[in-house]
Amino acid sequence: MKTQDNNAAQNTIGLTEAQGWVNTWRAEESTYNSHSECNGFIIPLSDLKGLIAEMDSLPPSTVPNYVRAYIGIKTNNLVSPPTQTEKLILVATKPGGIVNGEQIYLDMITADNGKKYNGGGLIYDFTDPCPPRCDATSPLN
Repeated sequence: MKTQDNNAAQNTIGLTEAQGWVNTWRAEESTYNSHSECNGFIIPLSDLKGLIAEMDSLPPSTVPNYVRAYIGIKTNNLVSPPTQTEKLILVATKPGGIVNGEQIYLDMITADNGKKYNGGGLIYDFTDPCPPRCDATSPLN
């Protein structure tokens, strides 16, 4: 796990790693919750500030701004047996036009090879699942 600090770029992962996590979640989601409890995620404010800073750099728009979240699973093969940790992957978005009468938002991502999608942006991964980092007194838990 990366250590949290004030440098948002250190709390990010590459596109290839994000795709791996998302693909693992999608491959296992039909049975995943039967063997692992995940009620929510705790998100560092530094990640949200980093996303906001990326989106604030966009030209002003009359269209609302959004952040997109993807669910993934990080597998640690360095331990035996391997362990898995749920991850919430956050990316900035920008308006991408109207499709079938709906406003579409495009992910702002920079690939591992430097290729920029929709202007580029970082992929934030510094979330932890709940449990274990839960609020036991919350009515949502």
